[in-house]
Amino acid sequence: LVEIGSFLGRSTVAIAIACKNLNKCKVLAVDPHMNSDTHKYMKVKNSLVGLKKNLTHYKLLEYVIIEKTSSPNAYSKYNKINTNFLFLDGDHRYKNVSKDFSMWSKVLNYGGYLVLHDAFNIKGPRKLMFNLLLNKNYVYIEHTADLACFRKKKVLSIRNWVKKIYSFLIIKALFIRIYKPAVS
Repeated sequence: LVEIGSFLGRSTVAIAIACKNLNKCKVLAVDPHMNSDTHKYMKVKNSLVGLKKNLTHYKLLEYVIIEKTSSPNAYSKYNKINTNFLFLDGDHRYKNVSKDFSMWSKVLNYGGYLVLHDAFNIKGPRKLMFNLLLNKNYVYIEHTADLACFRKKKVLSIRNWVKKIYSFLIIKALFIRIYKPAVS
């Protein structure tokens, strides 16, 4: 399972619990752990210590491969893997989140799930979410709070095309109704 952007490990812990329960996978947690906008905003110099502390506290360290590097550097090392789960929560600027998607979606298997963080409240992930709603290989599954979940499909059935159009209209209406600008 691949996670782009782990910071202090809140989502890493959740994904690692799934790995522990399945007892047959690991989380590849990719994050440079310093000097990002989040680090500056949260006044955290190095988040790696916090990540390891949280994983140790929950006894999950053995289920996580920590890559303290940028997403492109990690991709150059892991571009031959296959995964059924991709969680994008790295740099939220559109240029960077779309680059993360274009790289890491290549290792996402058909039938696999893509979860996008801050899809409703930050400009970059929101724009990517709308692009995914129009992408012929991704079907919107569901959202909760600021997470949007998609499934990668090789060929879309008529049912999935109808679902895609319906999802786009529902999300657009929902977005217009509840949108409140956030920091972007």
